[in-house]
Amino acid sequence: MKRLLLLVAVAACYEPTLEPCSVVCGANDPCPSGLTCGADFHCHASTDESSCSFTITVEIVDDQDLLDEADRLTARETTLSCPDQCTTTAEGGVELVLEPALGSTSIALFTYDGDCSGRTCRFLQLDRDMAVTATVTAGKRIDVAISGDGQGFVRSMPEGISCPGTCAAVFAVEDEVDLVAEPTALSRFRGWSGAACNEGDSCRVGAEAPAGKIVKLGASFDTNRLVVTPFGIDTTGDKVDVFVGDPAQFRQTCDTTCELLFDPDVDTKILLEAKPADNQAHRFLDWLGIECGASSNPLECSFVLPARTDQVGIALFERRPSITVLHNALGGVSIAPPNMLTCETPTANDGLTACQTNVDKGSSAALTAFPMNSTIEALWTSCPSQPGPPFLPTCALANIQDDLTVTVNFARKPTLTVSVLTGQASVEANGVQQPICNAFIECVYNLPLLSRVVVTHQGVSSGMVWAGMNTCPGGDGLQANPCVFDLATNDELTGF
Repeated sequence: MKRLLLLVAVAACYEPTLEPCSVVCGANDPCPSGLTCGADFHCHASTDESSCSFTITVEIVDDQDLLDEADRLTARETTLSCPDQCTTTAEGGVELVLEPALGSTSIALFTYDGDCSGRTCRFLQLDRDMAVTATVTAGKRIDVAISGDGQGFVRSMPEGISCPGTCAAVFAVEDEVDLVAEPTALSRFRGWSGAACNEGDSCRVGAEAPAGKIVKLGASFDTNRLVVTPFGIDTTGDKVDVFVGDPAQFRQTCDTTCELLFDPDVDTKILLEAKPADNQAHRFLDWLGIECGASSNPLECSFVLPARTDQVGIALFERRPSITVLHNALGGVSIAPPNMLTCETPTANDGLTACQTNVDKGSSAALTAFPMNSTIEALWTSCPSQPGPPFLPTCALANIQDDLTVTVNFARKPTLTVSVLTGQASVEANGVQQPICNAFIECVYNLPLLSRVVVTHQGVSSGMVWAGMNTCPGGDGLQANPCVFDLATNDELTGF
């Protein structure tokens, strides 16, 4: 009874062990009880998460010295590159295929012995170390080049060519190699070039091609192809929407160069719509390379793409120069054209506020200042048409090519106070007659800064002496000899 209990206890804690990577398993070869079949097709203890690795060794036999310098035997996802590196390792369970990487003129044909045989060497599930001998003989080489606006594939039977990808392979002299052209959707096979092929989509290179011969073939595919590029002059982010059919259905948005393929056997109606990234700062200029039909919308271009035709077009955009206006709290500015933007009076009592608009390159604009009231004037800074006084309400900008910043300072006009003891005083400012100032009345004039002022005493034949606070300290005030000065600040003028 004691012996039975001991056996039961030992069995309960037993876990089978084995030399790692020593037992192969699979769907029809289960592991012993207590072991699991790993992805490497070897049995492992339940706690063993390792994977088995195996060594692949390749020997190349080239008795005829046929290998080019560039010829290699390789295997994807390994370091194999023989004859330079002919030993590599790979995890168990992976599919491993030896692939010739041929130089541009190589005629080397590999035949395998050892753990592979024949002209292909493929391990579907690597489960042990492998040793392969690759013998080089002269074969016939086939090069395939794909051309045209369409898209397609060329594949060979026997296997070897799958182009794009592998577009050159060497076959045995006795092989009859059938090449088949397969267009993708919306493409059409146009034909073969370079060798005597049928007009259909297949081409046979027969056994008559001798060893060492290089057969060059071309396969051409065509389609209805439209290439559209949004191109910005100093802009980014502009796009083109493509609509297809009648009625037009949205197909694609092109934010960079995009290529669209259509049924090559029919005409296709196309509508393009330019989409500036910023309607204010960007401007669509024109369609280049495309003849557009009549449209009331300058952003649109409609046309018919004929069957088996290429159309390459550019949507040209440019950045619109900006006008920035800085002004203070005593007035506002309007900008016209194109959109009559009004820069409102800021709420702050000091400092400057800015408003901005964009205009077409080469255009003109007029900035008009409007002071809060008649006692305030606009003093322009950096306005090309207003280099200095007298300042006019409008700043004119012409042939605008680059960004501009214009400042207008609104300031209270200086005051001129005039009084005469007898007669009248005539006051002109910048050639404009002001109201007459009568005797014993203090007359106050708000005049633009640096106005050319002419004050003349009228109605008295005797001489008149003017006494000014800042100007005209004395002199004859008769009409023939008036008091003339530029008003730079508030001033008082009295005639005796």
